[in-house]
Amino acid sequence: MKIIALIFTVSFSAFSWTHVGNNIHGWKQNPVTIYVNSQNCSLSESEINEIVDIAMTTWNGVGESSLVVKRAESSVTVADFLAGNVTELPVILCDPNFSTQVGASGANVIPAATFKTEVDSEGNLSYSGILLNSQTGTGANVANLSRGQVELTLAHEIGHALGLGHSSQPEALMYYSLGSKEKAVLTEDDIDGLSHIYPRNEFSGGVLGCSAVKLQSPHSSSKFPWALAALFAGQWLLIGFLGRRIKPEPPL
Repeated sequence: MKIIALIFTVSFSAFSWTHVGNNIHGWKQNPVTIYVNSQNCSLSESEINEIVDIAMTTWNGVGESSLVVKRAESSVTVADFLAGNVTELPVILCDPNFSTQVGASGANVIPAATFKTEVDSEGNLSYSGILLNSQTGTGANVANLSRGQVELTLAHEIGHALGLGHSSQPEALMYYSLGSKEKAVLTEDDIDGLSHIYPRNEFSGGVLGCSAVKLQSPHSSSKFPWALAALFAGQWLLIGFLGRRIKPEPPL
């Protein structure tokens, strides 16, 4: 089973975004609806929904990308999702038995993970979901994190669910560790990766814009031909002068 997770560890390499697969195109539908079931969460339903909304906002409104993300409620269970029997995707679920998926030691450092990411024959994402660590007694239970850390964690995992892999740039949201980050903010590295999967359609309005030009004023336009002629005349005089002053080298 393929697991993509964010762990609490803490390096520098710029512009190094990756995708979760080769030549993927993201989710075929756009807007992408992220389904949420807060059942079994160690945080309240209202708090989970607020955090998800903030995390989604991080990925919305990127000028270089066409992506739009929105939230909807779901009744999907962890068991159904892991069995591959879900159509409400991507989905966010709270797992009270998180260590079953990542191991006992993993549950102490991993607050959430993206599971079962699959791509169809056309290269579009077709299956993916995020499990939040809601297991009692584990060190990385989301209830043990600050509000900002949970927002960062979910924003990072949503990036995985949208098709982004890890970045080796520490400042990037998609870096594998929270590091010293305090707020979910996209860096240029994150934006480059997102816009590669979900590029903006320049022709969506039917016309591709053109650059503006500054036209000559009526008063100055009549002077332009004379100025251009004077410039050319000066160049020819200089060339003629140099031609008389510089003698060719005799052949060897």
